[in-house]
Amino acid sequence: MAATSTTKEHAVGERRRAIGPVGTIARLCTGGCLIALAVGAATRGDLQVYEVLLGVVGLPIVVIATVLTVKRVLGTSAHLNATGPVGTLINFGMIVALLAIPWTSEIAYFFYGIPMFLAAWRGYPGCEMMAISNFVLRRHDELGCPWFWPVDAFESRLARRMPQAC
Repeated sequence: MAATSTTKEHAVGERRRAIGPVGTIARLCTGGCLIALAVGAATRGDLQVYEVLLGVVGLPIVVIATVLTVKRVLGTSAHLNATGPVGTLINFGMIVALLAIPWTSEIAYFFYGIPMFLAAWRGYPGCEMMAISNFVLRRHDELGCPWFWPVDAFESRLARRMPQAC
């Protein structure tokens, strides 16, 4: 069972963190590294304005449109939870493809880097690519994340073992 599946439904307006301090720090550091790679590309003159716009606006719009389409096709308002092996594998393939293809790598730095800061701030589990969509649509959809799942699973197990403070 994935650690991200432990997310509970919350009352409207209530926000609980679904990741711990290690998951938060991991997302901040990784997001910072990706943004640093993007800045490095900019200083070399390899970064175009359209790449920034695609990474910051274009791909998040695609994710939002995909979530809304899936929600409509399934005819449900239930949260999407693709945190199992298939969802994680599909996400891994998308990450590798975006980072490996030379003309999409800088776009991917922004697309994955900036939402990591939002995911860390809001305490979102799962893949950071869902952070903007979740924020905009006020949802709690999850997609399996090959990078942070081990950290989140470890923290979840650790939290269950630790006695709760009063």
